[in-house]
Amino acid sequence: MAAVILISLAYGYTLDRKTGNVIQNGIVFVASKPSGATIFFGSDQYKDTTDTRAVLPSDDYRLVLTREGYRNWERDFFLAGGGIE
Repeated sequence: MAAVILISLAYGYTLDRKTGNVIQNGIVFVASKPSGATIFFGSDQYKDTTDTRAVLPSDDYRLVLTREGYRNWERDFFLAGGGIE
């Protein structure tokens, strides 16, 4: 049983504690030059600034990077479960 759990975690599967559903996550690497831009996925601000990785559930996202003195940068993308963007 432990082997099955470890393999599932390695493939990005987690348990949504609110709903009890099993979901598959993907990874998004976010970098900017200069670094330190604020990251938004949709309207939600991410906890870290750029030059980081975010583990997110499979879904459609709008990525917005903001930094004082620069124009905002936006991109829509689909993050597949087990995928890397």
